[in-house]
Amino acid sequence: DPTRRYHELKKHGLHFIGMGVSGGEEGALNGPALMPGGDKEAYEEVAPILTAMAAKTEDGRACVSYIGPEGAGHYVKMVHNGMEYAIMQEISEVYDIMRKVAHKSNKEMADIFAEWDKGDLNAYLIEIASQVLRQKDDLTDDDVIDHILNVASYKGTGNWMLEDAIKLGAPITVVAEAVLARFMSKATTREGKEVVYNGEVASDLIDNLGKAMYLAQIVAYAQGFQQLTMAAKAYDWELNYPAIAQNWEAGCIIHAKTLYHIEDAYADGKQLDNLFQDPYFAGVMEKNLPALRAVVKLAAEAGVPTPSFSAALNYLESIFNPSLPANMIQAQRDYFGAHTYYRNDREGIYHNEWYEEK
Repeated sequence: DPTRRYHELKKHGLHFIGMGVSGGEEGALNGPALMPGGDKEAYEEVAPILTAMAAKTEDGRACVSYIGPEGAGHYVKMVHNGMEYAIMQEISEVYDIMRKVAHKSNKEMADIFAEWDKGDLNAYLIEIASQVLRQKDDLTDDDVIDHILNVASYKGTGNWMLEDAIKLGAPITVVAEAVLARFMSKATTREGKEVVYNGEVASDLIDNLGKAMYLAQIVAYAQGFQQLTMAAKAYDWELNYPAIAQNWEAGCIIHAKTLYHIEDAYADGKQLDNLFQDPYFAGVMEKNLPALRAVVKLAAEAGVPTPSFSAALNYLESIFNPSLPANMIQAQRDYFGAHTYYRNDREGIYHNEWYEEK
């Protein structure tokens, strides 16, 4: 819509700004993160007003900057929301493992999230997860979390991000699983039995969960920035990735310490196809990947679904893998539909006259 309006109004000599806004209730009260796109000349006119309105980082920088032409501002906001879906789903899976496998109480889990919020996992969503787990119910003597129906609603931005990812060919697997998990929450029959895990729980489970959560959170950001990179190329937008990360460092739902590292990763005009090409994030992947594997393995043994954690693991096992089995898929496509294939040892396009072994 903003892209359409941008071009329609341009015919009449009118400037147009389409601006994504994030922050919810807290942002409305204390300043949101603003993502304006559209006409740059118009943005320069209103920039002082937007700068005054926007949330400020700890070092006083306003969480607003010009995103790009046409609908770029709303696109970046859409990607923000898709990553929000992913991180919220990851937190819910950690919560599920802690309560069903580690048998932690709500208070114990709240304390764990609060402790994580002091370190690398410092993030608004981690902070509020701790607070949610401490909230007492007004209608019973229980914690309110235990009486909230297991149905997660959605307004559509995660769906939209996934739709455009399919159009672009962007492999945003964690975001996709987070969107589908919300669908699943509405579609499940709830006829099964509760998971009861009485197996052995390693003493390092909570530590592994923290490391796995940090790595999975980074995968969510990496997939979001990968889609932004692909969209910029497809739609001929020049996006300022450090500014986008800085825009999200305060006032919005996904603000987190990780964004400062993302800002550094893209600083000085650095071009990355994938966030894990940056040395800091490559180091986190190498260090924390065993923990993510261990968590997914334990959850599978216990019968606890981990769609986003499993997707994060599979993404990391795939994205830098030089020998994925896609050659089998392409061979079958050529067999039944003469779709041709490329070779790994010479140039050109090839097709086989396949035959059945007798």
